[in-house]
Amino acid sequence: MDAQTVTATSQAHARAVIERALDALGGLRTLRSIEDMHVVSHASITEIGQSASPAAPYDQRPLETDAYLDFAHRRYTQRLRTEFRGSAPRGSSVTTTDRTGFAVDLRANAVYPMDEAGVTSANASLLRTLPHLLLQSALRRAGSLRSLGQAVWRGQPQEVVDFVDADGTRLTLYVDQRTGRPSKTETLTDAVLDGLGVTERIFDDYRTVDGVLVPFSATVRRGDATLTTVTYARITMNEHPDSTLFARPRDAVEGPLIGRGASPITLTRLGRDVYYVDAIETGTIFFYSAMFVVFDDFVLVVEAPLSPAVSRAIIAKIHEVAPAKPIRYVIPTHYHVDHTGGIPGYVADGATILTTEGNRGFFADLVRVVHPLSTEARASLPRADAIEVFAGRRVLADAHHAVELHAIGPIAHVDEMVLAYVPSEKLVFVSDLFLVSNRGANGPAEPSTVTFLETVERLHLDVQTIAGGHGRIGTIAELRAAVAETKRHPEAR
Repeated sequence: MDAQTVTATSQAHARAVIERALDALGGLRTLRSIEDMHVVSHASITEIGQSASPAAPYDQRPLETDAYLDFAHRRYTQRLRTEFRGSAPRGSSVTTTDRTGFAVDLRANAVYPMDEAGVTSANASLLRTLPHLLLQSALRRAGSLRSLGQAVWRGQPQEVVDFVDADGTRLTLYVDQRTGRPSKTETLTDAVLDGLGVTERIFDDYRTVDGVLVPFSATVRRGDATLTTVTYARITMNEHPDSTLFARPRDAVEGPLIGRGASPITLTRLGRDVYYVDAIETGTIFFYSAMFVVFDDFVLVVEAPLSPAVSRAIIAKIHEVAPAKPIRYVIPTHYHVDHTGGIPGYVADGATILTTEGNRGFFADLVRVVHPLSTEARASLPRADAIEVFAGRRVLADAHHAVELHAIGPIAHVDEMVLAYVPSEKLVFVSDLFLVSNRGANGPAEPSTVTFLETVERLHLDVQTIAGGHGRIGTIAELRAAVAETKRHPEAR
């Protein structure tokens, strides 16, 4: 038997598994006759790398989703509501067709158009959440289908198949041999905190809705950890949703294009030798920024968001600005992984992490994580001083520059937080304490925002400019206005 025959046999067997599963859920003709679905779900998300401290129990973040999937007109919309640690509830929405889409920050009333790659990713992710849609996606990608043989899961024999989805995600699907129902999917992922691992989405509590079997609960796991539990409160079909549900908000401020995933790094000069890394888009309404200061003999970086790949792009830009100077320090504002995922990139470049005592062990572990899917060499701790800690106040200065670091906390968002203050520019860099919207209106001040203003006043910092870690430069006037509005209307938090 040659390799071509093995491949063809594997593909044919996998397709037969998919077709049997489609029959088990109601039959392809019935499934294709569904014109639209209305899906309401409640989820609990385990906030790994986002709790009060690295040693604290993981927080559980609620997520409510109200989605309309209009297959007849090839359009989808999801309205999302969640609440991050120490913050007020936040709302957003994502609306897509086959090739176009936009996301809306409902709190700021700002709309962000999506590029085609972002739309493809959003649609593929959405259609993977329900088995009958997942199976139809697999059938559309039939050329990539392969059988991986049989396995036992939860004591039951399974057929295991593999395919590449529309957005390039490789999925492994388990189908129960007895019932023909999809049991779970697996994806191989390389995560910032633990490297290579398998993420599972497990389907449970199948019920019949209009002749179609659908699961009313799902669990997302990685290793032994439960990442998300989802309960479907409502799944209905053929409601024929009004077209206004899919319309762009007319009065919203328009933001930049999102979804590219690798936007070029741009800089804003905030003063003498002080540079703001402008909003890095992530394909969502959340943007990330950093700051660096060019001293006489070295460079200091504040914040290392997202990933080592992002750090490498920022480092290249820093070397354009200061080609002969090493990056001596990288200073995270707090340990949360979305703001520190890029730390290994700076350590690999020779930088020292300057942080607070409670985060020392977290960063020592972070830079040792092996990422076998990356082509980059892993970071390590080659020196005893690769991590330095401080408490209270630390000043880094030379004859022409000074940056003050102030360790504060505990506060509502996190136990240990660092403010980076540049006296010469009356500038402070801060993350997650004052969420200056990238576009549109700022929301009411949250508990941590009030604490931030009180801290600025207590430390007698002469602040005029606030460089935000989530994508825009704000002012002390905006901060004071937000806090004043909240004090007038505390119920708005």
